[in-house]
Amino acid sequence: MNDMMADTAFIFARYGEETNMDRKTVYDYSLQCHYLWKDLVNGTTEYLEDLTMSHTSLAQGYLLRDKPDKAVEHCQESIRIRAEFRNDGSICELAHILQAWGMCGLGNYDQAALLCEAVIQYRAERFGPEDRSSIKYAQLPPSLTASQVVKETDSHFYHQTRPSSTMSRCHTRKAGAPRRSI
Repeated sequence: MNDMMADTAFIFARYGEETNMDRKTVYDYSLQCHYLWKDLVNGTTEYLEDLTMSHTSLAQGYLLRDKPDKAVEHCQESIRIRAEFRNDGSICELAHILQAWGMCGLGNYDQAALLCEAVIQYRAERFGPEDRSSIKYAQLPPSLTASQVVKETDSHFYHQTRPSSTMSRCHTRKAGAPRRSI
């Protein structure tokens, strides 16, 4: 039953964020999802993938609450946990992307660019060098997607480009792009 509650909290957080629900409410759903998955794991490996997902959901909640340092921590934990149970060469793209957003919020543009490059490189290897159809690519910070780091001196950079202000653009699949699993 707790797994269904965790899934429901995740869905509320994900779609709440996409439909501009109150940021605190989205964060609260993300936190609820995270604690439910954390309790379900309880020393087993059965729900580890769900726990990694809950860390990225919570990271997104922290980004919406303007706490990029906490978002980065949860992304790093998601990446660490995933590396423990997946040896297939895949990466946690969303954790890298959200961590890049957090790094932008902290002013660490070089690190953000490296995280974006890792996602772009991984997708190029997996889907070809011209891959642009995934919504995950659209979620990369705009100034970093072309491997050109824009070091903004304006403190409004993060607030103008963070996920909460660009969600409808970021979560829309480009017209005519073939559907691909993400």
